[in-house]
Amino acid sequence: MKNLNKKIKLLQSPYKLGIKKGGRNNSGCITVRHKGGGHKKKYYIIDYKRHFNQISLLVSINYDPNRAVYVGMICNYNGFISNIILPNRVKVGDILISYNKLLSDSSLILKNGNTNYLFNLTPGSLINNIELKLNKGSQFVRSSGVYAQIMAHHKTLNNRYKMNVNNIENQKYSAIRLPSGEIRLISSFGKATLGILSNQDHKLKKIKKAGRSRWLNNRPSVRGIAMNPVDHPHGGRTNGGRPSVTPHGRLTKGKPTVLFNKNKKYYILKKRV
Repeated sequence: MKNLNKKIKLLQSPYKLGIKKGGRNNSGCITVRHKGGGHKKKYYIIDYKRHFNQISLLVSINYDPNRAVYVGMICNYNGFISNIILPNRVKVGDILISYNKLLSDSSLILKNGNTNYLFNLTPGSLINNIELKLNKGSQFVRSSGVYAQIMAHHKTLNNRYKMNVNNIENQKYSAIRLPSGEIRLISSFGKATLGILSNQDHKLKKIKKAGRSRWLNNRPSVRGIAMNPVDHPHGGRTNGGRPSVTPHGRLTKGKPTVLFNKNKKYYILKKRV
């Protein structure tokens, strides 16, 4: 047990406490507003890839100050320890399996917390931690209480899009409905984890007092209209005359925030709500 504790300590990032920046750069100028103070944090290194074809034991469930979802510490039979994002309905002592090989359907164990290829999961399954690019690690659906759903398998792209036919990994796709309502084609050879992510009630949490917000590294927000003209485009006595903008003069309401990509339309079956 002593060796296990020693390895657990090694998991923590060398920047576990770090240096507080207060939203300022190397010159001392504020580059990120409304940041400063806050309690000290430890940073846990999260394993988003889970490449090992392994059977792991869930050792503990931890609170991570850097994210709303709970983090679980798993240990496999080789003694390798890593931190993963946990779905709900798992408890300490559960066995979590990460499949990294193509297996027959009879040998698969489908339960919350298990990671598998998308083509091995049945349509209608609720999933999280989805890979967008193969072997890059999960990029979609990683926040607390969210999930995606598999709509269908073996979708193909539009024939007008010239695909690399020599790469078999790009031939099969799965239609995934994301939390935003967007239905998107993702490679069926990407991996995902079964279940809904933990801490679903996080959105119901109340800050209750200003001091708690300061603990969370948040400083007060001052309205631009309450400032002087030198501090904000909205500053000064008179109102109106221009749309709502940032302190740097960029539009804040109604301006599209998603970059246009001509190839993206072949992967998106339905736009987000």
